[in-house]
Amino acid sequence: MRPGGAQTHDFNPGLDNGLFWTKRIPNDSTDVDLEHHTATLRVSDIDLEDYHNGVNSLQDGPSKPAIASYTVRWSGGKETHVHDTKQQFRGTYSLGKATVEWSAEEAGLSYKSDPASTSETEFALLGRERNGVFFTPTKGCKDC
Repeated sequence: MRPGGAQTHDFNPGLDNGLFWTKRIPNDSTDVDLEHHTATLRVSDIDLEDYHNGVNSLQDGPSKPAIASYTVRWSGGKETHVHDTKQQFRGTYSLGKATVEWSAEEAGLSYKSDPASTSETEFALLGRERNGVFFTPTKGCKDC
């Protein structure tokens, strides 16, 4: 959508499963290597609906069947560690870059993003965290 233009498409899974814009993807859609600070998410021909605008989508209004495919790649740099025993939270993160390539089809219409190589990263974070019942203090850590 052009800035200031009218929204004509809103592709999402809908609210049919009782979750807000959430859809299960196959387990083999992700490839994560935290040691080398990289991750890839590939989804092909996922069933979606085109609600045409956000308001209609939120109201689960009329839609048309659609499919989408996308690839997101993350790559990070230096690790940052966060430990907070009081809040039962621990994380290791790598700030970096991400690229996205996306396409969708609906009733004879098709849409395609620019190549992933043209992506401009505003913010991308890759990491692992543990919290709540999954939190365990790190042995030998003075701050956790």
